[in-house]
Amino acid sequence: MRYIAVIENDPDVARVMIVEIEHNAALLFEFASEFDGGSKGDDWFESVSEAIACVIDDYGDSSITWFAAEDQQIHCQQDWITPARVPGRETGSPIFGRLELLVDDEWIEFNPEDPPEIEIDYSSVTRLDAPPLNA
Repeated sequence: MRYIAVIENDPDVARVMIVEIEHNAALLFEFASEFDGGSKGDDWFESVSEAIACVIDDYGDSSITWFAAEDQQIHCQQDWITPARVPGRETGSPIFGRLELLVDDEWIEFNPEDPPEIEIDYSSVTRLDAPPLNA
């Protein structure tokens, strides 16, 4: 499961995403843009709950809208909502420095230095009434 928090009170951070990884640990990604795309950085936490508490401490509970999203497809970038991957990763021969997006069931390559502006469709994820503190 992935948790997305839209941040309303920070000019440098538009949203964050928390991704549960192996052994119940979590990655916290920060995004400067409201568009889907790669993060500007990440932090590792021992648990999803610890990452959520950090977000609440940093941004305040009242200025955050929470969403839950399914895990990313296999071989895809964890910090994207839209399926995006490094070409060749699925065959074990990744070509780093390049990325592909899944568009209409077809992988389309794009320049990661000039990514497309993809508006996030929040209707495709589940809005939460409160922070997922028991995640």
